[in-house]
Amino acid sequence: MILAIGLSLLVPLALSLLYGDGSWRSFLIPAAVMIPLGAAGMGATRITSRQAARYVLDRDVYLAVTLAWILAAVLGGFRSSSKEPLTASWTRPSRR
Repeated sequence: MILAIGLSLLVPLALSLLYGDGSWRSFLIPAAVMIPLGAAGMGATRITSRQAARYVLDRDVYLAVTLAWILAAVLGGFRSSSKEPLTASWTRPSRR
């Protein structure tokens, strides 16, 4: 899940670079953290043929999904917790 979210951040990263809006760091930093973490998590939890007969409890699955969503929220919210002001055009006050 973390890997998928990290990969999905590459789309707005590419669009931010294409339009030059200056917010590309807010997509690059979480993606750069999520993609390796997700790949490492997939490698660490890969089931081999010897382990296939081992039973996985429902509570283990619930715990894994809950922790993945918490990690995704923390890593995805990294940009909003930084000290830099947002520079996107929709955050600038209008001049009337």
